[in-house]
Amino acid sequence: MDKSTVDALHLAKYPEWLIGLLASGGSAFWTNVLGYLSGLKDLSAQKAFQAKFLNDAQKALPLGVDKIKTDTIHKASVPMKSVRFTAAFTEAPGTLSVTITNGPQINFNADGYQDVDLPVGKVDFTVSGAASPGPEGGATLTIDGVRNSNSPLKYGPGIINVDNQTMSV
Repeated sequence: MDKSTVDALHLAKYPEWLIGLLASGGSAFWTNVLGYLSGLKDLSAQKAFQAKFLNDAQKALPLGVDKIKTDTIHKASVPMKSVRFTAAFTEAPGTLSVTITNGPQINFNADGYQDVDLPVGKVDFTVSGAASPGPEGGATLTIDGVRNSNSPLKYGPGIINVDNQTMSV
């Protein structure tokens, strides 16, 4: 870069090796950085939602009811947990359906993810679909935000027969 570009971008105060290292990180590095920042944003939004929920519940109580009573009311409700389902297909897109018992159905036809709020506890789900044909074909379903699961689930090429699974949220 010439001096005017360096001055315009305010890069002169950073060592050249640092700028080179960040520039050479490639798309995988920057994709991970963006993923972490997106996760922080999602976490902040969830905390703000919880704070608003508790504040609204406190306002809805009659005068004279203290916070201890409010905490008791919220402990009786079913806590929800955000779970991220991520699909990755090799060679070419395929189809992957995740049907959650007493919950939503999630459909993928290309790489991507979907976040779902699920009640805490044991959750049964079924996976089905088709991965791209050929020796290198396949699909992987990764489930984040759960305990005691087989994540990631890997499926070979061709039709993905119904696969019943259980996870603990």
